[in-house]
Amino acid sequence: MNSDKVDLNDDLRAQGGAIKRVIDAGTPRVLGMSAVAEDAGEIMFAATWAITMRITVERVADTWAPYLTMNEALRLVALSFRRGPAQLSCCAA
Repeated sequence: MNSDKVDLNDDLRAQGGAIKRVIDAGTPRVLGMSAVAEDAGEIMFAATWAITMRITVERVADTWAPYLTMNEALRLVALSFRRGPAQLSCCAA
């Protein structure tokens, strides 16, 4: 199991926020996610869907999400498995 926390942008950091993902290292299915931020509730349905549907972190990373939303933050967390956070976008370092 792989668990990691990624700070996504200045706004999230300013709130003391982060998103934590728990990924099965063998499959790499999404096993869990938690978020701490003012609008964290916005992504809970998407996170629950990924867990329930046994979606891999790669599929989350490849799924489109509106930019500059909490759902895009969920996608950036998944993308961070492929690249370092500083390489994700202008807003994700």
